[in-house]
Amino acid sequence: MAIDALDAGKHVLLEKSLAHTLADGERLAAMVVRHPDQAFMIAFNNRYRPDSIVLKQQILAGDLGHIDYAKAGWLGARPNSGSAAGSRRGSSQAAVR
Repeated sequence: MAIDALDAGKHVLLEKSLAHTLADGERLAAMVVRHPDQAFMIAFNNRYRPDSIVLKQQILAGDLGHIDYAKAGWLGARPNSGSAAGSRRGSSQAAVR
């Protein structure tokens, strides 16, 4: 569908995953290169989460100081965790001066 949309001159926003097979992904990548005037983006769904938006605002406002490096992750509910507190896991790393 994404290849057909590019062929039709449309911009494409593609949700993960890029393709079902490596060959399909390579074919799509080649098509994107052949259509440089069309926007093509693979959705990164965490970018628009409310907590991600607040964090970006805090970073841009300088509320967290100078950040050289940051990495964050979020995992959904763990099956059979046994408690609400243990049902979500997250991790983060930061290098702040």
